[in-house]
Amino acid sequence: MVTVTLTISSDAYVLGLTKEKALQDIYKSVYNRVVNNVTDPVSPTRAKWWYSAWPDINIDNSAEYPIGIINSPELSWDVFTLTKKQVTTIVMIEIYSTKAQEVDSLAMQVIEAMETSRAKYTGIGFRFVNLDSTTTDMIMRDQIKLHIKSMTFTGKYNFTKSS
Repeated sequence: MVTVTLTISSDAYVLGLTKEKALQDIYKSVYNRVVNNVTDPVSPTRAKWWYSAWPDINIDNSAEYPIGIINSPELSWDVFTLTKKQVTTIVMIEIYSTKAQEVDSLAMQVIEAMETSRAKYTGIGFRFVNLDSTTTDMIMRDQIKLHIKSMTFTGKYNFTKSS
């Protein structure tokens, strides 16, 4: 199994979305808001616990949890006006933990970080950011019971069509 892990600085700043880099800019914006506003319940000094995909760590070790995954956005383009298109964006954020109450607590922090970032998102042209849905699940991994909370956020971005 091959996993790809993208490293983004949590202090990277996005000045505005561009059509050419919409995928990266939206991901960076969401990543920064979540990483900077959700507290690591294990240790504030833990090097990393947010990832862009399943990390290359021993996930059969309960000490590695919680793990947060901010998936790459899914984009779809639609006609908006005669000269503009609208990008509808879907971003899924997942939290994996060995404690059920922890996934809910962390999910609420993620939701709050996204909700309180509306002005910042609007400032870069990413509008109508909303929590679309959440799901909860549980799986057994060897001797570890994992609780999973997935949050799906949607947003929109308009740009001028190419000729």
